[in-house]
Amino acid sequence: MQCPKCGAGQPADNWICARRGIVFAKYRKYTPRPGGEAPAPRPPTTVPPKTRTRSSSPATPGESRLSLGARHRARSPLPASHPVARGAPQTRLPGIFGAANLRAILRVGWLNMRRPFLVAAFLAATSASAQTHCLPGETVLLSGRVGTLTDGGFRGEKILSLCADRSTAPFDQVSYRFGPQGAVELEYTAPRDGVFFADDQSPLPRTTIYSLYFRKGRITYAVTECMGGLCAPPMPSIKLMVFDGKRKIASLDSEPDRFEVNTDLDDIKGLTVKRRKSGLNYDEN
Repeated sequence: MQCPKCGAGQPADNWICARRGIVFAKYRKYTPRPGGEAPAPRPPTTVPPKTRTRSSSPATPGESRLSLGARHRARSPLPASHPVARGAPQTRLPGIFGAANLRAILRVGWLNMRRPFLVAAFLAATSASAQTHCLPGETVLLSGRVGTLTDGGFRGEKILSLCADRSTAPFDQVSYRFGPQGAVELEYTAPRDGVFFADDQSPLPRTTIYSLYFRKGRITYAVTECMGGLCAPPMPSIKLMVFDGKRKIASLDSEPDRFEVNTDLDDIKGLTVKRRKSGLNYDEN
């Protein structure tokens, strides 16, 4: 047997040319024969052109989404129960732009824009609340602003602090610090600079004025605390008095409701504190 196209010899049961790959039956069907018989016509291979149709009326957004879903529904890999496969309109954004994520992104951006204002507010609140000269690791015995208390309110920016080395007596170290926030003008630490003296006076019945004082030359600095029936608010319980000899030259009141008192003056005891009558007049009445 020979190939009708190239004449190459073929096995008797071959139906395709081993040399050129021609199918014998197909070649004979569409190739003219020696007897003059016309070959069978080939089937048309033209592809119809793609056409687009436009609606005469404008479609609404919902109709556009539905028509888009209808066009893709046949070839969509989603199950028939999925909202997209049913052609339902979708309002949520996919992926990282989903509704929840989008809200989080906008929230982070809003916080970033407000960050300078938040930091400023935090620093202002911190500076307002940290009215102390006590160092890290020290215990605040008492601390707060002192100044002048009048009918118009409190006026004063200086801070008075008494700090100790531990939270309970007896104390091995007690420090007095005075000045604006962050700028100590006067510091006295016992026993490094000397000792504190403790005194108490009772100018009126059921009223006691406790004091913790120290001396630098002729000047005496006395922190006083009034306790008893005549010392109730709005009278300030803590005062800072300064004496030149026995003459009072300054008296500052503690800021009402904001001055921090964690330990009464009478409970400040230890080797750094000695009891001694000052001979000074703490009563301002």
